[in-house]
Amino acid sequence: MAQAGTVFLRGFEGDWLQFDNCKISVNIRRRITREVKRGGEGDDLVDEGAESAVYTMRGHLGIAGYREVLRFSKC
Repeated sequence: MAQAGTVFLRGFEGDWLQFDNCKISVNIRRRITREVKRGGEGDDLVDEGAESAVYTMRGHLGIAGYREVLRFSKC
């Protein structure tokens, strides 16, 4: 996990929230679908994929900061 530092977080619209002594980790996954297309001079492989990322923040908040995070995470 990364070293703790200052993190700024904002919902789609609104003010930036600052979190001190916070750690962030990112987990990126790629899903691939492979399909064989038949009927041409040979068989063609078609690959399609999608990526998703999950961000995890760890730190300590006061009640006011916690309420702000809940307010914009419900959007």
